[in-house]
Amino acid sequence: MGLKQKGRIKKGTDADVVIFDINTIKDKSDFPDVGIPDRNPEGIKYVFVNGKLVLDGGMIQDSMAGRIIRTA
Repeated sequence: MGLKQKGRIKKGTDADVVIFDINTIKDKSDFPDVGIPDRNPEGIKYVFVNGKLVLDGGMIQDSMAGRIIRTA
């Protein structure tokens, strides 16, 4: 896919990091619509997308850190 800036945590790369509790992480979704979860998972504490905090203590932050990845 040509994602050369992904997969590493260092200056100049797109740092995507999920911090979770291994003892409490649980997917609770049933996916009633194709690909759209109906409930949030448990146990995920923080999510960083492109180095920006987008989930803080389980609360979604007002962030537009991601970008569309196009493949052809």
